Amino acid sequence: LWSRGLGDVYKRQVITYPFTLANLEDVMIQLIDTITHETVESVVDRTSTTQATIKFGTLPPNPIKVLVQRIG
Repeated sequence: LWSRGLGDVYKRQVITYPFTLANLEDVMIQLIDTITHETVESVVDRTSTTQATIKFGTLPPNPIKVLVQRIG
């Protein structure tokens, strides 16, 4: 049985939310469902030192919270 990885799914079904921060060099970005409090699966692309794009395979059913934590 052959299976595609999540990367293939994200390439086919992309919903993008760009956002901007002062500095993305040393941060961890995590998404949390505000209703279930579970981690939301996504791909975060850091497009520059101040911008990132969040991509979902399918749109989450509930509102999400983006947590940005400075590392170091």
